[in-house]
Amino acid sequence: MYTARDARKLKIFSAHVRDHLDGKLPRKNDVATLARWDHEDDGERDGVQVGQFWYNLNRSTDKERLKRLRNFDDASKHALEYLETCELRKAKARGRKAK
Repeated sequence: MYTARDARKLKIFSAHVRDHLDGKLPRKNDVATLARWDHEDDGERDGVQVGQFWYNLNRSTDKERLKRLRNFDDASKHALEYLETCELRKAKARGRKAK
């Protein structure tokens, strides 16, 4: 199990939602530039699939993963509690007149 890695990603993800998405959860296909995503010592990386991370974390098959994260440390628990209060970002408008 990769709980320490998931906990690091969860904290980075939570800060990204708070600081860059105005408290809105990303859409499934959203990507971002984030530091330390793959490893604690990594620099910034483009194209991090933040929407897919959140989607995968909340699938019904990952309930044990969420439970482990909630119990891993206080920072992970608080990050999950914060994210549970956030709304989803609205879908992009489609069609010719979409802005």
